[in-house]
Amino acid sequence: MTISLQYKSSLERCMYDYLSEEVIDGSYTCEKCKRNSNAKVRHELVKLPKIIIFHIKRFDSIFNKIKS
Repeated sequence: MTISLQYKSSLERCMYDYLSEEVIDGSYTCEKCKRNSNAKVRHELVKLPKIIIFHIKRFDSIFNKIKS
């Protein structure tokens, strides 16, 4: 299993950021009432594999290299 993580100060902080809940404004449309509402997205690791690879991204969103 491979997980790509945004760079933070430590692996613990990277994992905390990856597993935290994110709110997406107005992007979910209810199938019953057809209204837009906020959606919540999060990742969960229910069962860990025997081998896991953490890929820590070294570039930001505008392709500047993170040097720390």
